[in-house]
Amino acid sequence: MPKPTESEAIPLPARHHFDAAVGWMLLGLPADAALELDRLPQPVCRRAEVLELRWEVHSALGQWTEGYRTATQQVALYPDEVSGWLHRAYAARRMDGGGVAHASGLLVPAATRFPTEPLIRFNLACYAAVMGDLEGAWTWYCKALAVGNPIELRATALSDPDLESLWPRIAVGS
Repeated sequence: MPKPTESEAIPLPARHHFDAAVGWMLLGLPADAALELDRLPQPVCRRAEVLELRWEVHSALGQWTEGYRTATQQVALYPDEVSGWLHRAYAARRMDGGGVAHASGLLVPAATRFPTEPLIRFNLACYAAVMGDLEGAWTWYCKALAVGNPIELRATALSDPDLESLWPRIAVGS
């Protein structure tokens, strides 16, 4: 399903509910945002921007199983959008019955699908490090550096507790 263009705006009155949900999120009130999203008609609920916002609501509320379902729908409907792949892995790591290995397994195919996306490689480095595969983590981290902004990625890596076991190596760059 192709992603809607700007000219295909969410129709009224659904647009009011979507805009209200965005406003509630900006105010830090994800439960209120969820209520507005629940008022949207089904066809609108399948739109990329609505699924993205719904995932953000689930994330803010710590609803990882629901977030996983939403992200899985994102991947199914919009497989060329990287956010769904990242969200699905993020939620899979945190949901009941999930975990780091599950998240990693879901994200590995995305590394091939999105060869220039550093966040996929960075997250795979985190997953590998948490699972104790330090050489694999280093390899994924180096792949992230090769396609992303090395300065930003290094700073992020040095503050990410998942990569703590690599901090000495990251700090010296080898």
